[in-house]
Amino acid sequence: MAPGVNAWVLLPSRLVLFAAMQALLAAAFALARAESPWASASRWWLFTAAAANGLSFVLLVRALGGEALRASLRFRRDTLRGDVKWLLASLVLAGPIAWLPNQALALVLWGDVNAGSRMMFQPMPVAACVVAAFVFTPLHALSELTTYFFAATPALERAGHARTRAVLISALFLGLQHCALPLLFDAQYLAWRAAMFLPFAVAVGFLLRWRPTLLPYFVVLHLVMDAQLPVLTALVSTGLITM
Repeated sequence: MAPGVNAWVLLPSRLVLFAAMQALLAAAFALARAESPWASASRWWLFTAAAANGLSFVLLVRALGGEALRASLRFRRDTLRGDVKWLLASLVLAGPIAWLPNQALALVLWGDVNAGSRMMFQPMPVAACVVAAFVFTPLHALSELTTYFFAATPALERAGHARTRAVLISALFLGLQHCALPLLFDAQYLAWRAAMFLPFAVAVGFLLRWRPTLLPYFVVLHLVMDAQLPVLTALVSTGLITM
C-alpha cells in the first residue's frame, strides 16, 4: 500500500465522498434558488454517486498501485475451473442474502416492503437514466468491493487485526456507505440503508478473502446488479412501475 494511505482513510472515504458530492449538488440547487435543494440533489444521486466513485477509484489506485489493481481485476486461467465452481455455488445463496434483509427490514421499519425504495427512486429524465447507466454502473462496480476487501481489509490485517475482525470491519463500512446513496435525513431510512446489505457484505467479504481470484467475477455480477438501478429509476420516471 502506498505511503500515506491506510485502512482508516479508505474505510470511511466512500461514505464521506457520497455525502460530499450530494452536498455540493444541493449547494448548486440552493444557488439556483430551488425550493428544496437537498431533496432536489437526492433525486440525482446516481450522478453524485458516480462522481464520488470516480474519486474513490483514484484513491484506490493510489492505495494499491496500478499494476496490483489490474492484477486483482484480471481473470486467471489457472484458477478458472475452481473459480466458476465457487461462483455458481455462491450465487445460490447470494440472491436470498442480498434480497431478504432488504424486504424484512422494510417490513419491520415501515410495515411496507417498498417504503424505502420509494424514497430512493425518484423521477428523473429518462435520458439522464440512460447516461447514469454508463457513468454510475461501471465505476461503482469497479471500486466498491475492491476498496473494502482488497485494499482496506489487508491493510487492517497488516496493522494487527485478525482476518475475521478485518473482514467484519470492512463489511460494516460497506454497509454504512449505503446511507448516503442517497443521503436522506430520516432515521428509519438510514437504519434500513445501513443494515440491508450487511449480511451480504459479510458473506462476500469472507469469500473474497478466502478466494481472491473471485473478485473479477463479483465485479461483473456487481455491474449487472447496479445496472438495474438506472433502469428502475427510468421505469419509475415513466410511470411504468409504482412502488
